[in-house]
Amino acid sequence: MAARTTGPTPGQLRERGERLLYEVLMLSNTAALLDSDTGAHEDWRELTRYMALVEAFLVHTHSLLRFLYPPRRVLDRNKRKPAEVFALDYCGTSWRARPWARVSKVRATIRQDMQHLSIAKLPVARSEEYARVLAALKTSLSSFIDDAQLLSSRSRSRLRAALEESAGVGSMDSAEPPIPVPAIPVPQRAASV
Repeated sequence: MAARTTGPTPGQLRERGERLLYEVLMLSNTAALLDSDTGAHEDWRELTRYMALVEAFLVHTHSLLRFLYPPRRVLDRNKRKPAEVFALDYCGTSWRARPWARVSKVRATIRQDMQHLSIAKLPVARSEEYARVLAALKTSLSSFIDDAQLLSSRSRSRLRAALEESAGVGSMDSAEPPIPVPAIPVPQRAASV
């Protein structure tokens, strides 16, 4: 019988609160940039930038989906990798994010396409679909913030502000610029590279 894995320490939870803020802001900002990018993408550079933006949106979407809706191995068997942090770590092990229609399908499609050369169709890449995904994620994140007793008050207020400030950002008629993203330390490249 495998030993149960313990969750993160309070210090790790505080640190990951800042990373969560980064993920929320990047999700909102990439959605805003997708909305503002209405060009025909005739030039290969424009098309490449647009597709990189779609991929960035999907990466942050997947990260937040995994945070809110942990894999079965964590929920059913409490088996996690050492560095993993999930919403339930801040709310209590019995807490679950409210599922929304097609959350499993969206997550599986993103995972399949981002990890493999696949023929998966990314419904999230269509503007009306990523707007729906963004709205559903923001609702789930708001619910999490309400229930996250172990989230620091500073992180809680910053996350709430990010969600509220980005409410108008990302809509087609918004003239608001993307929200500034806090700096996340970038690892140094190895000298041998």
